[in-house]
Amino acid sequence: SWPYAVAIKDMYHHGISLMPTAIDPELSRGHPLFYHAIAAIWMNVFGPSLFSMHSFALLISVLFLIAIYESGIRLFNQRVAVLSLLLTATLTVFFIQSSFVLFEVLIAFLCFLSIVFYVSEKYFLAAICLTAVFYTKESGLMVGFVIGIDALISLFNRGIDIRIRIRR
Repeated sequence: SWPYAVAIKDMYHHGISLMPTAIDPELSRGHPLFYHAIAAIWMNVFGPSLFSMHSFALLISVLFLIAIYESGIRLFNQRVAVLSLLLTATLTVFFIQSSFVLFEVLIAFLCFLSIVFYVSEKYFLAAICLTAVFYTKESGLMVGFVIGIDALISLFNRGIDIRIRIRR
């Protein structure tokens, strides 16, 4: 987490901003600064300690697991929710990165929420999550691309009401 933790501390000391010039480009590595900004806000509230930074990352991971469980219950059933939660929580990659000061878990969380909100026809919430993932890392654009392709395809589907097609 060399560039990320140092970049977050730099943003904490120099002021919170989403502008690319808020921190040194060597530290941000050219990534959008949403994760850095919300981590710096967390540090303003709970202090600049390493424990605070890692607890922020762990909070995102726990919220991700809660979102997996809740969406599993709402979209499917309790069995799917529990299995999805257990499979995600026991993944080595997730377990190891759950408290690291990296934004991969936040990207997964926001991408997951974007898809869940889109499938649930909550397009405004999906747009908010997509915007947040776009401001987190460029690879999040792929989820927006996939959702956009689905919305474009459904635009020409005559079996769906015209109002729903336009909202998508």
